[in-house]
Amino acid sequence: MLITQIYDLKDYAMNQPHYFQILARFASLGAEAREFLLRARVVGRCMDMFFDSASPYRKEFADMRDLGALRACESPDIGLPT
Repeated sequence: MLITQIYDLKDYAMNQPHYFQILARFASLGAEAREFLLRARVVGRCMDMFFDSASPYRKEFADMRDLGALRACESPDIGLPT
């Protein structure tokens, strides 16, 4: 859910540091969390958000269908809690 809201972030400029702090803390959880962020193409989406209308990749990154639907499953993308 957090990643799907990235394009709305420009409307809330005061909260941008907090948004990126959450992503950084999530990435600090370990290799599995970093791999999840890479598969979700967070780096590209952040760059696309910053470049706004000048980005040639807007159509590619604005489509959030690759993130999947919210669902409960037995084998989540980032592993089970230990």
